[in-house]
Amino acid sequence: MTSVLAFVGCEDPLDAEPRLRCDPAVEGSRRALIERDLWRVATPKEGPWIEFRPPDIECPDGSRLAEDFAGTHAYGIITSRCRYTTLFQETLADGCKGESLYIWLWNYAQAAPENSTATLGVELGATEWSETRPIPGPAALVAKEIILQDDVPRGSPIFFHVRNHGSNSYELLDLIFVVPGDTPRPGG
Repeated sequence: MTSVLAFVGCEDPLDAEPRLRCDPAVEGSRRALIERDLWRVATPKEGPWIEFRPPDIECPDGSRLAEDFAGTHAYGIITSRCRYTTLFQETLADGCKGESLYIWLWNYAQAAPENSTATLGVELGATEWSETRPIPGPAALVAKEIILQDDVPRGSPIFFHVRNHGSNSYELLDLIFVVPGDTPRPGG
């Protein structure tokens, strides 16, 4: 007697590499990429911005924290106490090449003792976004869409970076995957 084992709707357990969930997207669908309470501070040897890390960084308690921001659960960085921060965590969802990664970030009005700059960045595998902004500057909502350059399996490290001169505050509001061309709002 011969037995037949069939796998329906599941991955073949003998596959060496896990498969990404890249099913056809439904308009309006979104997948959470991060959990605000899971950010960890990158060590001096971790992350894509280590060449910019000052040797004398001190970031006291309360300079980086998950917090409420106008009813949205956000992650805040206060640069008067911590002028360089690289955070990371593992992604909560698969991302497929060509999908959109949305970044929402708020900064309060920016000040420094002299004209300066701030650098913000996100890196996920081969997909990178970085922006240098002049200080002083107005309060602003950054809403960026970047296209994934490669497939990114769940559990991949994602990095968030702030490098700033002066006394400023940033709130990371959301990082999500969405259907290309769809423009969702943070938290919704």
